[in-house]
Amino acid sequence: MITLSAVEAYQLWAPCYDAADNPVLALEERVLLPKIEELRGKHVMDLGCGTGRWLRYAAECGAASLLGVDISPAMLSVAQRQCPPQVELICADVLSPLLKSASADVLAASFLLSYVPSLDAFVAQAARLLRTGGRLLISDLHPRARAHGWRSGFNVEGSSYSIHTYPYSLDSLREGLYGAGLVQEFCKEPCFGRPERAIFERAGCEDMFDITSQQPAIFVAGFAKK
Repeated sequence: MITLSAVEAYQLWAPCYDAADNPVLALEERVLLPKIEELRGKHVMDLGCGTGRWLRYAAECGAASLLGVDISPAMLSVAQRQCPPQVELICADVLSPLLKSASADVLAASFLLSYVPSLDAFVAQAARLLRTGGRLLISDLHPRARAHGWRSGFNVEGSSYSIHTYPYSLDSLREGLYGAGLVQEFCKEPCFGRPERAIFERAGCEDMFDITSQQPAIFVAGFAKK
């Protein structure tokens, strides 16, 4: 298996990223959607927005403004075609100091954190970008799953690729965010369940489901800025 940087990986993956069912994304949506509060009139920023999946949802909910930030031009090219015109997209590092301080009521970071080289830098950026009373919604592959050998990866044209990631723990994430003035509202650590099993079955990977459903696959958490 070939290991690529996030930029290299998503350059290859972007054209087919939305083409196939992804059980990890399906699990995230199943757990996170009931936790998302009213977005109408809110200023929403999506760090590592990819092809704009959550931006499209926020647009449907009537968000006042929508900003997506991603370092991959290829993923943003897809997002540009799929998102409504009110969505603003910026090709930049999510840690860029050029992003406006106190500009987000809702800050999303979906499967981003493990690609950021510094947990402290991410925490500081999230605290800077959020308005007082704003919410950080964050999800990622569960650190415990990574410790058991799970990797972010994909297949393109018969070749398998993994994406370079950085280690962290949920405790260190919580401690950093608490120190930056964010309070945890919820944290879910779900396993794959019956809805995701169908995706594994369609891919002919029933055995993989039986193995991976025995431990948390992802975490989904919400934090509020005091």
